[in-house]
Amino acid sequence: MKKFLILAPLVFAVTPAHAHLLWAQTSPQDGQLRLYFGEGRDGITTGVKADVLSKVSAWAPDGKKLAPVLKGGAYCAPLGSTATVVGAHQSWGVLDRREGGRGIFRLEYFAKAATSLDKAGFGAKLPFELYARRNNDEALVTLKRDGKAVPDAEVTIVTPTNEEGTKVQTDVNGQVHFPVTSAGLYALRAVVVDQVPGELDGKKYPQTRAWTTLTFYNGATPKVSPVAVVLAPAAPKGNPNADPKAYALLEAAHNNRQVMPANFAGFEADLIYTDGDTMKTGKIVYRRQGDTKITLDGLSKDDNLWLEDKVMNLIGHRRGGDFAQGDGKNPLTLVQGDVNAFGQLIRLNDGMKSEYRVKDGRVEEVTRTAGGTKFTITVLDTINTDAGKYLANHFVVSYRDEKTGALQEVEGYHDSYAQIDGVWLPTGRVVYEMAEPVSPRVRTIRFRDIKILAPTKVAATPTR
Repeated sequence: MKKFLILAPLVFAVTPAHAHLLWAQTSPQDGQLRLYFGEGRDGITTGVKADVLSKVSAWAPDGKKLAPVLKGGAYCAPLGSTATVVGAHQSWGVLDRREGGRGIFRLEYFAKAATSLDKAGFGAKLPFELYARRNNDEALVTLKRDGKAVPDAEVTIVTPTNEEGTKVQTDVNGQVHFPVTSAGLYALRAVVVDQVPGELDGKKYPQTRAWTTLTFYNGATPKVSPVAVVLAPAAPKGNPNADPKAYALLEAAHNNRQVMPANFAGFEADLIYTDGDTMKTGKIVYRRQGDTKITLDGLSKDDNLWLEDKVMNLIGHRRGGDFAQGDGKNPLTLVQGDVNAFGQLIRLNDGMKSEYRVKDGRVEEVTRTAGGTKFTITVLDTINTDAGKYLANHFVVSYRDEKTGALQEVEGYHDSYAQIDGVWLPTGRVVYEMAEPVSPRVRTIRFRDIKILAPTKVAATPTR
């Protein structure tokens, strides 16, 4: 059995516990404030401790402090129908992320919510704040720090039609602009890093990272029931028979993945393949829409099949996709009480008997069954990519006989990535194949001199 042929359906959604920002939302119709930690405008990050949430301070337009109540992972409070803009702040503390290559730093969060674009230009009394105002069919956004414009800063803009977000740089006046033509919720985020050392709670740090977020509505906004927001999980968008909690947990983990931009067309690169002492070189042209061509001479038919499968598997998991049309289309169930070191067990109830374990907003383990073989993927390590996004770069796959449970083979994967022209792309994969009584086999795939193809003008929602 060629076990490498069944890896394509897998999804690796990984993100550490602190992969989240502070967000604020307020509805102009029901006057309800919601404060939460999450990856974007939707999807609350579960597992945030209550003592962390309790440090969040929020205030109304008149400066009066609010007293939100913790409900379902979010802080909620009534604002009244006259509320227009709300500010919030949370000091996370000093983090040691040297193992992940980010060093030691102090982390500060600021959040602002406006009931509409027309109100987003009002200040929320934040030292680090995004201001937005309408300019015909565009939004003109200004990033300010202590009242002064911040030039050359990166701002990420998420719109109702672009969930992945677009990154832009502020100009010399600290401004960016973008079209506002769709009705719905817009979410913006920005970060600055101060290379000034200090000490907090007895912990020394060499720098401070401050994040600021802004949400506002454009056009008609749906009326949200305070009870539904505060007490109940949202109804699933996919299979109507899915457990809402299971759906929400798995969808959040899915959205935490680092994926390619919606308009990403593909790339070309030199391809280097090594198997022990044997090395072959060739070319790859990957097209997101269209045929992918891998040219490498001198390999056997089986080795060619293996190479093509591993390359497409490595790239294919970065394509993204609509959760509701993928795993979310299944009648997901939450296995109550089945929680271990890899997280909460969720069953997809699909044709491959798929099971996921989700912990802290990430998928830690995936188990599927195909062709009489049951295989489990266990994530061992991740790397930091864009803000709030991560990639699995080290994992193992164990294969067992479906009936007896006997271990048949183990594969180890070590992937490498790099940010090229603003896009996170794979640069290589090392595969360790271990099966008794055969000696371990190590094969390596490398991409060199990567060149991104011209972006597509129109990008439909990608499918897996």
